[in-house]
This record gives sequence, structure tokens and C-alpha cells, in this order.
Amino acid sequence: MSKAIDLMAKIDLNNQEMKSAFWVEWEKYPVLSRIREWWNNLPVHFEISPVGVALSNAYIHSKDPSIPCLY
Repeated sequence: MSKAIDLMAKIDLNNQEMKSAFWVEWEKYPVLSRIREWWNNLPVHFEISPVGVALSNAYIHSKDPSIPCLY
């Protein structure tokens, strides 16, 4: 977990090359591939607002303050 936290602090979340590589890895697992297909076929889509990000950050920091902030 600490390795993932350290890596997340260094990641550019808008890096398209990284996102593409992530989805290539994701698709290698049949269950995850089906989950992605299901998610992408939902008739209603939603986006997480900045308020949602702030609330989720506040919650996770109350559980583990060492996790880097996403905003």
C-alpha cells in the first residue's frame, strides 16, 4: 500500500499515455474487462464534481492522512 501511495504522489493524472497503458493492462483481466464493458453501457452517465473530489479526499484523509491529496 505504501508503494502505491508513493507512486500516486508522482503520477500525472492527465497523462494520456499512462491512461492508455492502464486500460491495456485492465483489459488483460476478463472480469475487469466485463466490468468496464458494463460500466460503459450504462444508460445514465455521471461525472464526479470537484465537490465530490473534495469530499472523498476529506474522507480518505480522515482514515489515512499519509495518502496524497488529489487536488
